[in-house]
Amino acid sequence: MLVLGRKENESIIIGDTIKVTIVGRCGASVRVGIQAPKEIPVVREELSSSERDSFAKVKDLSETTHSLG
Repeated sequence: MLVLGRKENESIIIGDTIKVTIVGRCGASVRVGIQAPKEIPVVREELSSSERDSFAKVKDLSETTHSLG
């Protein structure tokens, strides 16, 4: 695991298409903004695998419905 220190409004680039930005801090929590292509699911780790699968199915359905116009 690579561990990096970042200040507010600083970013980390992953590959050519993912940007992670430290948006701010609130107490002990850090607010993180993630820019990634729509085809890359971004899901919190604490979600169970079934919740991630459900999220992916809803996202796929949403994209199909959206593309139909």
